[in-house]
Amino acid sequence: MKFTVVIPVYNGEKFIERSILSVLNQSYVDVELIVVNDGSTDGTEDVVNRVIKDNAERKIIYKRIENSGPSTARNEGIGLAQGDYICFLDSDDQYDKNLFTDLSNVLNGEDVCFFGWEEIDEKSGEKVFKYEDRFGYPDGVISGKEAAILKFEHKIWLCNCNEVYSLDLLKRNNIRYLEGVYSGEDTNFIYKCLLSSDKVISLRRDYFINYIRSDSLMHASFSTRCLTSFYAGRDLYDFAVKNNFEPQICDAMFTDYYYTGISVAKRIARSLKWYQGFKFIKYCKKYIPKIKKERKLILSKKELNENRAFRCKLLFFLMYKFYVYRRDK
Repeated sequence: MKFTVVIPVYNGEKFIERSILSVLNQSYVDVELIVVNDGSTDGTEDVVNRVIKDNAERKIIYKRIENSGPSTARNEGIGLAQGDYICFLDSDDQYDKNLFTDLSNVLNGEDVCFFGWEEIDEKSGEKVFKYEDRFGYPDGVISGKEAAILKFEHKIWLCNCNEVYSLDLLKRNNIRYLEGVYSGEDTNFIYKCLLSSDKVISLRRDYFINYIRSDSLMHASFSTRCLTSFYAGRDLYDFAVKNNFEPQICDAMFTDYYYTGISVAKRIARSLKWYQGFKFIKYCKKYIPKIKKERKLILSKKELNENRAFRCKLLFFLMYKFYVYRRDK
């Protein structure tokens, strides 16, 4: 069994070596590594070339492309991959050395296998989160549709780096990352993979190490690139409808799309000072489209309250700044 790891990187000279070495130092040998440089302007290429030279006995595929975003870089990796299973590792994170050995012992033709992760503060080195703090694992093999609903209900969680996919699954169903999308593209891709899968399993241990940095895209403040998440959400909902999935799944995918407005509003709130409530209202009106309710919304109690508060945007802004933002700090 062969695994392919794709590492997209943009200006990652400080971290890329750590990520590459976490793949090269795996206890499992048959691992193909593909590094796609998304037009970096720092010393990333020099670091990657040095690591390749120092590990000349290992096959490392390196490709540089014009800066086009992480989706394009990951898709380039999919096109080059030759493994039975493929996964995507961010350039500032790493894998446990026994990941692929343990995967090879449990995989038996399943479409997707996911595993836990832990988050570590980059500055302090302190562990701030582990998967089991909030999520669980299903028992045995489940269908992809079951996994999609469990993810939607936040009972399990698949992010961009804590799962492997059958390469045949991606090619057979022509699943790729949405290019030109900088927010929500991972959710779109993951759900499409799950909904196209027959069998999904899990490994009950943390194998993915996610380093938390304040300047990472995930934790960055609002920019107009965040608005591409609306396209990602709508595309996923249309995918569910086009493939005639059950109403529960279509409702869930529409809810995810509808709730994108709350997520974007939180980013806007994060970008503004506590006294800029009216500016928040102006930005929301300018940037967040009104999404007409087409299906039944499936919202948790917390999401329902946030949705109600968002109707009075000044209240929502103050709630976020005084409760959510201060808690996260």
